[in-house]
Amino acid sequence: MSEKDFEERDKIINAARRLVMADGVDEVSLSDIAREAGVTGETLNKYLKDKDELIMELIGERFGMMSDALLNMPLRKKTKAFNFEIMKQIELIGIQVAKQWIASQVSNINYYQNGKKMLHDDTERFKSLLEASIAKGELRDDTPVEELAIFNVNIIYGLMLNWCINEQKFEPLYHIDTFSDFIVNAMIPYMNK
Repeated sequence: MSEKDFEERDKIINAARRLVMADGVDEVSLSDIAREAGVTGETLNKYLKDKDELIMELIGERFGMMSDALLNMPLRKKTKAFNFEIMKQIELIGIQVAKQWIASQVSNINYYQNGKKMLHDDTERFKSLLEASIAKGELRDDTPVEELAIFNVNIIYGLMLNWCINEQKFEPLYHIDTFSDFIVNAMIPYMNK
C-alpha cells in the first residue's frame, strides 16, 4: 500500500469508529462512513467491503502484529502486557462496539465466522509468546502451549463478555492484572528453575 492508501484507509477507519461509537453499528451505513470520511463509495469499498468487515476492522485493529519488545520480555511481564494490550484496545473501542460484536457473534453466522478467526488469531499470538519463552529457556519443552494459549485468550474474551453484560460498574483493565497472575500461576509447573 502506498502512503496515500494508508492515509485514506486511516481516514475511513477513524470515521467509521467515530460514527459507530456515537450511533452504534446497526445505525451506521457504509454511505454514512464514506460521507464522514469525505471519500467516494468506490474509495470506501477499496478498504471496507461490508459491515462484517467494519466490525472486524474495529475489533481487529486493537492488537496488530506483535512487537519484538513484547517477545523479548520476561514471561510474567509479557503475559501481563499481552493481556493488558488486548483489554486496553477493547476498552478504547468502547462498550457499544464490544456489545454489538458480542451480539453479532450470537445472531449472525457471518460475524460468528469472523469472530472465530479473531479468537484463533489472538490464540496464535499468545502461542507465539509462549514458544518464544520456551526458546529462551523460561518454559520447559513439554509446556502445553496450545492449552495455555486457549485458556488465556478465553479468559480475556470472558472479561470482555462480562464487561458487556454486567449491570454494575466493571473495569476490565482493573481486573486484568489479577487474571494475568492466574494465567502465570498456571504456567509455574512448566517454568525452568
